[in-house]
Amino acid sequence: MTDELPAFALYEEHEALREAVRALADDKIAPRAAEIDRTSEFPWDVYEELFGAPEHKLGIKGSPTRELYFDDCEIPASRLIGAEGEGFKTALRTLDHTRITIAAQALGIAQGALDYALGYLKERKQFGRAIADFQGLQFMVADMAMKLEAARQLTYAAAAKSDRAMAGEHVADLT
Repeated sequence: MTDELPAFALYEEHEALREAVRALADDKIAPRAAEIDRTSEFPWDVYEELFGAPEHKLGIKGSPTRELYFDDCEIPASRLIGAEGEGFKTALRTLDHTRITIAAQALGIAQGALDYALGYLKERKQFGRAIADFQGLQFMVADMAMKLEAARQLTYAAAAKSDRAMAGEHVADLT
């Protein structure tokens, strides 16, 4: 941390991350830096050693997802989250809360699809009138809107449970 510019001081976690990245650079990049500079090539061998293949996802493709490899990586005991040997359980508990954000993303996508469909129904003409006037399509749109609202309310309920669990309350479905 810097006393001269406290607004720009790094938190302890950021300091630790910066040190980890520097150690990685010293260990993996520095030995090849002269060759990389001379050839102007991207160090693909280092990249492939640190990152797995891209995940094949059904959605959210704008956010590339890869596995990170932490071979021979030492974590100081002071940096452990939870008890030693409990990492998998901790990761699963974290997923209990992050899955709700995925539901919220899906709601946004579904709402966008419904809004687009409504616009199209009002714009498209058939037999001299907008197809939005056809009762069969109105039933379909009503079902879509009902299912979307049901999903929204389920997501809100899950988020409320998650908030209570994060505050320390025992919530059967999450903890």
